[in-house]
Amino acid sequence: MKSNFKLVGVDCAVCAGKLEHAINKLPYIKSATLSFVDLKLYVETVDDFNHTEQELENMLQELTSKVLPNVIVKNLKKQNYLDSLKARSKNKKFKDSEVSVNESSHIHVSDTDIDSVISQITIDNLPEIKEEVKPEIEAKKPSTYKINWFNSEFIKVYISTVLFILGLVLPVGFWWKFGIYLVSYLVVGYEVIIGAVKNIVKGKFLDEKFLTSLASIAAFAINEMPEAVAVMLLYNVGELFQDHAVAKSRAAIGSIVNLKPEYANLVNDGKIEVVKPEELKVNDIILIKVGEKVPTDVVLVKSETNFDVSSITGESMPMFAEKDSKVFSGSINLSNAVYARVVSTYENSTVAKILDLIENNSSKKSKAENFITKFARYYTPSVVAIAVVLFALFPLYSGGIVSGVHKAAVFLVISCPCALVISIPLTYFCGLGVSAKYGLLIKGANVLDKINSLKAICFDKTGTITMGKFRITEINSHDEKEMLKFLVYAESTSNHPISKCIVGDNKVDPTQITASREIMGQGIIATVFGEEVYCGNEKLLESNHIDYNPQSVAGTIIYVATKDEFLGYVVVSDVVKDTSKDAIGELKAKGIKTIMLTGDNKVTAEFVSYDVGVDDYKYNLLPQDKVAEFEKISEEYGNVGYVGDGINDAPVLDMSSVGYAMGINGSDSAIEYSDIVVMTDDLNSVVDSVKIAKTTRRIATENIVFCLIIKFIIMVLGTIDLAPMYLAIFADVGVSILAILNAIRIFTIKLGKNRKNEKKLLNDKTSEK
Repeated sequence: MKSNFKLVGVDCAVCAGKLEHAINKLPYIKSATLSFVDLKLYVETVDDFNHTEQELENMLQELTSKVLPNVIVKNLKKQNYLDSLKARSKNKKFKDSEVSVNESSHIHVSDTDIDSVISQITIDNLPEIKEEVKPEIEAKKPSTYKINWFNSEFIKVYISTVLFILGLVLPVGFWWKFGIYLVSYLVVGYEVIIGAVKNIVKGKFLDEKFLTSLASIAAFAINEMPEAVAVMLLYNVGELFQDHAVAKSRAAIGSIVNLKPEYANLVNDGKIEVVKPEELKVNDIILIKVGEKVPTDVVLVKSETNFDVSSITGESMPMFAEKDSKVFSGSINLSNAVYARVVSTYENSTVAKILDLIENNSSKKSKAENFITKFARYYTPSVVAIAVVLFALFPLYSGGIVSGVHKAAVFLVISCPCALVISIPLTYFCGLGVSAKYGLLIKGANVLDKINSLKAICFDKTGTITMGKFRITEINSHDEKEMLKFLVYAESTSNHPISKCIVGDNKVDPTQITASREIMGQGIIATVFGEEVYCGNEKLLESNHIDYNPQSVAGTIIYVATKDEFLGYVVVSDVVKDTSKDAIGELKAKGIKTIMLTGDNKVTAEFVSYDVGVDDYKYNLLPQDKVAEFEKISEEYGNVGYVGDGINDAPVLDMSSVGYAMGINGSDSAIEYSDIVVMTDDLNSVVDSVKIAKTTRRIATENIVFCLIIKFIIMVLGTIDLAPMYLAIFADVGVSILAILNAIRIFTIKLGKNRKNEKKLLNDKTSEK
C-alpha cells in the first residue's frame, strides 16, 4: 500500500531526516521518504500489511509524537477532500446563476443528442456572470509569499538588537551591562532554550536549539557577553530569513502547480448547480465562465473563446477553441462564457494525471539528497566530538580554559548541517517545479540524475518526430475505385491514425464487413462484400503468399490485395514537426547521440532521418524488434533514453534509462512506464529537460562545495582563535540562506527556443481531436 501524508509543525530539516530514518526502521514499512521542502511523507508498506490507511496514519502519528512532539500527521487524500469542500462552500454564490431551458434537459446525453439539448439552452444573464466573475479572476492570480516585518518574531529581534547596541555603547558598570545583555539574550533566546530543555528531557541532545543554547551559555560563562548575545540574535535572524526563503520557494512552486479546479457549473434541471469536479460524469453539460478553470477534460458544444493553457503546457500564448475543440482540464477561460460536454471523469482528466505525478515526484530522491541524508547522520556527532576534544585538551596545552571553551563553542555552533539538508533537496524540488512550469512532469529527483548520464536518445518516428497527421500522397491501381472501396472498408475497423486518414469522411456500411483481424506491425485482413481483403505492408502479403509489386518510395505504403489478385497500393505520408530538426541538433551539440527507431520502410526512414539530422536510424521494426534493437543500442552506449507516445512504445520506455512519453493524451501505458511526461508534442521539451537537469546538478554541486568549504574554513580558524562565534553562526544559518537563494535561482532559467511553434502544434492537435 502506498500512502501520502502531510506533516504539520516540522520546522527543522535535520529533525525531519531523523523522523524519516525512524519510520524506515518500522517492520511494516517497505520504504519511506520525507520531503522537508514540501512537508510530505511518502510511505510504502510491506505486502502483508493488513491495516487500513487510517490505522497506518495512527501508527505513524504515534511514532512521530515520540521523535518530534507537536508534529501532526495528516492523510493527504483526506486533507484534499476537506480542502475541496471548503473551496465549494466559498463559491455558494454561483448557485444563483441560472439558464433558461425551453423544456427539461437531459443531464446525461449521447453524442447524437448533444445538438438538440444545447439548442434548448439560452443564457439570459451572461453580462451579470461576467461582472460576477471579475473578483474571482483577481483571486486566481499566482500567490506570492511576502515577509511580515512586524510579526512577533521580528519585533523580538528589533528589541533584542536595540538592547544589544545599548550594551555596547552605554558607559555603565559591569552589572548594568550584564543585565542589558541578559535581557537582550532572553528576548530572542528564551523560546530556543525552552525548546532545547524539552528535547533534553526526551533524550535529544544534538539538535540545533541545544547546540546554539549551549554555545551561547558557554560564551556567557567565559565573560564573552556580547558574543553570546550576538550568537543567539544572529541565530534567530538567520532562522527567520531561512524560513522566509523556504516559504518563498514553496509559494513559487505552489503557484506553478496550482492546477486543481475548485468547482464545476453543472447544467441541471434548467439551473447551474455548483458541484465538485469529482461529481461530474461523462456527457454532462457544464458552463465555463470567464476566469474559471476547466474542471475536467471537455469538448466545447457552444460558442468560442480563448483559454490560458500555460499551467498545462508551459505555452504562454492563449489557445483559441471553438465548437468541437477539446480543452484540457486546468485551462482558464479568458474571453467568453461557453458550454462544454464532459469527455472524461475528473479521476481520468489531464489535471488529475498531472497532480498525481506532481504529488509523488518528491518520493524518489536524487543521489545528492541520499548522500546528504547519510552525511548529516554522522556529521553532527563528529563535529560535537571534536568540540569536546578541544574543550578537554586545549586548556591542558595552552594553559587557559577560556580558549578551550571558545573553540568548543565555535564547533558546537557550526555542527548543524542545515545548510546542506535544506538546500540540496530544495534545489531538486525547484528543478522539478520549473520542469512542471515548462510542461515537463518528471517522476522524481532521481530522474534528473539519470538525464545527466544519458549518452544517447532513441526516438519513435510517428507522432514524435513527425506530426502523426497523415495524408494520401499517391494512389496506384488499375481500378482505383474498386481498390479504394475495399481499402476504406477494411481500414474502417481500425483506430490506427493511418486508418483514420484513409477512411476520412467516406461513408461505410458496417453490415458489409463480416470479419476483421488486425495484425500488429503488418496490417488488416478483413472480409468485405464477401471477399477476403489484405491491406498492409509487404510482410502481410508475403506471410500470406500473395504476389505483389514491391515499391520503394518515401512514405508508408499500404498494399491492397485479395486472395487471388493484387489490386494496387496507396502511399500515406506524414509531416515532420517544425521543431524536430532544431531539437535534435541541440541534443547532438550536447554530445548526445540521436537514433530513430521506426516500423516504416527504408526509404521513408532515410528521408525523415536526413531531414531532421539524426545520427542513425533503424527501420522495418515490429514492436518486438524495437525492444531487441534498443537492447543493442544500450549495450553500445550504456545509458540511453527513449521518446515515444504509443502503446507499442511502453516496453521500450520501461527498459530505457529515461523514458519520455510525448503528450498527456498519449497512451496510458506510455505514461505509466515513462519517467517523464511531456505535456506538449514538442521535442524541444526533451532539450529543456537536459538543460534543467544539468542546471540542477550544477547548483546542487555549488551548494555542497560552498557549504563544506565555508564550514571547514571556520573550523580551521576556530582552532587557532581567529573565528568569533558570530562567524560560526554565519557558517550555519548564513550559509543556509545563501544556499537556499542559490537553489531558487533555477527559476530564472531560460528555456523554449521554439515556443512559437509549440502554439501552432497544440492548436492543430486540439482542433483535430
